Amino acid sequence: MKSFLNNIRKNSILALGGFVLAGILLILFPHKIANLAGYVAGALALAFGVTKAINYFSKASVKRVTVFGLTIGILSAIAGIYIITKPYVVSDFIVSTFGVIILVDGILKMKNAIELKKSGMSKFVPILITSLIGILLGIVFILNPGLTLGTMLRIIGGVLVFIGISNLITFFGITKEYKTIINENGEIEGDAKVVSSEDEE
Repeated sequence: MKSFLNNIRKNSILALGGFVLAGILLILFPHKIANLAGYVAGALALAFGVTKAINYFSKASVKRVTVFGLTIGILSAIAGIYIITKPYVVSDFIVSTFGVIILVDGILKMKNAIELKKSGMSKFVPILITSLIGILLGIVFILNPGLTLGTMLRIIGGVLVFIGISNLITFFGITKEYKTIINENGEIEGDAKVVSSEDEE
């Protein structure tokens, strides 16, 4: 059970740091974040294509890039240049990607809720509800990426902030209930002191 709580704690901290920060940035600067993502994606695709071409035409005795690899590299470079000049073309991809992230987080939350229910803890209900909300929102974002970019990204940002904060609140609630169960069962945390027969005398 302690290892399970430690896993939830790590996930909560990551969610608070990553999701909340990303959510705030999306709420404040949705279009800038979308354009930045487009520039980064384009630059990576261009760098990949240029690297493939350099490796193919290098004078090395052993060429690791085939003609097919060179073709992929050229197409990647062309796509990268196109994305850099028009970064907004990846907006739908951005929305769908966040939809997948939210969907996966919802599924993981549902798994945690099931584990808590099996452990006899009552805190599984809020986690189950938030997991269902996350799954539904994730599906909506994946199936409807073409909605207004600014509005959609702000919604995603709000959802990410909600996920991060709810994860942290859930962790504290579970920890409190776990300590209550430990106290009721009469279990004492800490190192036990071993008393020898000589000490008793």
